Amino acid sequence: MACLILRTDRNGCRYLVGNSNQNENEVACEIVDSGFRREIDISLEVPISPLSALMSNEVWEELYRRLVDLVHQHDTTLVFVNTRRLSERLALALSERLGDNSVCSHHGSMSKELRHDAEQKLKAGDLKVLVPLLQWNSVSTLVQSI
Repeated sequence: MACLILRTDRNGCRYLVGNSNQNENEVACEIVDSGFRREIDISLEVPISPLSALMSNEVWEELYRRLVDLVHQHDTTLVFVNTRRLSERLALALSERLGDNSVCSHHGSMSKELRHDAEQKLKAGDLKVLVPLLQWNSVSTLVQSI
């Protein structure tokens, strides 16, 4: 059996294959590289205005303008935030700039039906922006599977 894994070792492969009784040097698997690489475009942007513990209206406006520019350049956009209040604030501010039916907040305080509806609208292309809450204080590493 071959395990298609980007970075692992035989020990990790053993758990995927499921033969934990064997010595890790005897695991019947092979680590392969598919040779496929997806092009990734990552950027880190910091507002031109000075940052402080409390963001000024000037910084917020700069942030809103940049987000609107990014939204116009793409079909769908996820803007992750770390508080429910920020999710709702950002969704409201972007709705005022992009249109009421273009943006939705998404967090656990919303009903399951509202969250599901927002997810389906985003998948169908009926929603341009989703502002989900992503707050996991105890996580030390984040991995996105390709």
